[in-house]
Amino acid sequence: MSIATIVRGGSIVMLIALAIQAQQTHNENWTRCSGTDNDLIIAGCTAVIQAGGQTPEQQAQIFFKRGLSYVNKKLYDLAIQDFDQALRLNPNADRILFKRGSVYGAKGQYDRAIQDFDQALRLSPDDAETLTNRGIAYEDKHQYDRAIQDFDHALRLKPDFEKAFTNRGASYSGKGQYDRAIQDFDQSISLDAQDANALSYRGDAHINLGQYDRAIQDYDQALRLTPDNAETLTNRGAAYAHKDQYDRAIQDYDQALRLTPDNAETLTNRGIAYLNKNRYDQAIQDLDHALRIKPLFAEALNHRGAAYIGKGQYDLAIQDLDQAILLNPNDAETLTNRGICYASKRQYDQAILDLDHALRLKPDFDKALNNRGIAYAGKGQYDRAIEDYDQALRLNPNDAAALSNRRVAYNNKGLKP
Repeated sequence: MSIATIVRGGSIVMLIALAIQAQQTHNENWTRCSGTDNDLIIAGCTAVIQAGGQTPEQQAQIFFKRGLSYVNKKLYDLAIQDFDQALRLNPNADRILFKRGSVYGAKGQYDRAIQDFDQALRLSPDDAETLTNRGIAYEDKHQYDRAIQDFDHALRLKPDFEKAFTNRGASYSGKGQYDRAIQDFDQSISLDAQDANALSYRGDAHINLGQYDRAIQDYDQALRLTPDNAETLTNRGAAYAHKDQYDRAIQDYDQALRLTPDNAETLTNRGIAYLNKNRYDQAIQDLDHALRIKPLFAEALNHRGAAYIGKGQYDLAIQDLDQAILLNPNDAETLTNRGICYASKRQYDQAILDLDHALRLKPDFDKALNNRGIAYAGKGQYDRAIEDYDQALRLNPNDAAALSNRRVAYNNKGLKP
């Protein structure tokens, strides 16, 4: 009997020890799940879910907590799976709907994001953050007026909401209302001087207004706050390029491409800078790279065509320009470049057709006028050529090429200019 009693007593002790160990493990998992380290949260919440025993509300919160950690790790599909589970357990949780909508927005699924924001707003109609995020989704769909409605509503509810000012400014920029956009960016920056996004967006608006020095000031300040922002570096490079400071622009493009080596827009911008320095082979190298990444990129095709023009390879240029015009039939610069090719190949009538088209789209395009003058001169129609040179010089009195071409046209007519 004593032996049997000892065995039973040992089993009880062992069971108690196992129960204590299980409780300790359970408590540790809950502690991890409630913590701040994303990896520990995911591990702890997973263990808690697998152990079971929670109420539906508790389970919903655990899935939500784990989903937030997946968001922080940019594991968006796993986050959505957890938010789906949480919403099955608690369908009227506006915060979960808000976060799932935000993740869909981050994935570029804007319609799906708007559905979640709509549902969240039916539950909490006066939530300024949800209104702002729905506005951002509309903005990303280029539905700027609809976005502005949401930002306006958010700012009526929360007049000092810096995020709503920043994004309303971005929507006004999308509508081409740059002065109005700058008002919002100014307001945003007055609320938060460390808002790098607002500074960068304001720089973009200044570029579109031709205020390149002011743009560079904004980009400088934004980059002091976020030095590794490739988009801001690219845009500051563009501002320097507009000032014809191509070496300084290339420095910014180089730095941006170290951060994002396969960005087709930055590669194209650097290619254009090399083109403007007459470094045609380097331009073509960058534009080739851009077109491997984004084969239907009309701007890259146009400028690679321009680089081939610089090298005198007109047939290759026309191939690129034909494709660019198919993608964007109403781009005056591309039509002008193709006209230059045809004029260089002495196909003057074809050149004039392209240059006429370019000038219908952009009547004050001095480059097209000068080159149409060249085509008319090639046909021996010097009076018609001189008319184009005159008009080009009215638009740009310092156009050395138009001055030289007009002088040649007068000489060929036997007249003194």
